[in-house]
Amino acid sequence: MNVSTAINMFIKAVLREQKLTFEIKSDNFHDEVYSKLLEAEKEMLNSKERYTSEEVLEHLKNSIK
Repeated sequence: MNVSTAINMFIKAVLREQKLTFEIKSDNFHDEVYSKLLEAEKEMLNSKERYTSEEVLEHLKNSIK
């Protein structure tokens, strides 16, 4: 499985479940990134707006530039 396929599967699972599909337990994971993921999850759960996987991928691509 390549990275693109894995990311697409992850995004589709998040969109389908409307939550992160895993628990982050690593001591090496940066606290700020973890808190941003939790913040994004809460925002998604409290929002009526939904996004397609294509919209999420496009936003991620624009954020990385």
